[in-house]
Amino acid sequence: MSDTLHVDDAGLWLPEEYGNHDQGVVIRTPRATIDHKPGGAIGPQHGMIRPRDFGDEEEFHESRNPELAPDRVKLKRYGEDPETFRVEVDR
Repeated sequence: MSDTLHVDDAGLWLPEEYGNHDQGVVIRTPRATIDHKPGGAIGPQHGMIRPRDFGDEEEFHESRNPELAPDRVKLKRYGEDPETFRVEVDR
């Protein structure tokens, strides 16, 4: 597992190599999977991912990636292997 990331009401703060990548990034949280298609960099944070996307699996009506609960995120640039990060959640 790599460094710790941070999520707050503004979104998930991304490592520079993911935020600046414009060839597509897949972000997996315990609750959802977001496929950011090629064509533009995401930037330093992803606003669609919020603290509500993290927590115990039982808290979710439907968990897409239960293996990441309660506090991990998986980031993958298209054509590369995924990396798993621990997430510090600001609730």
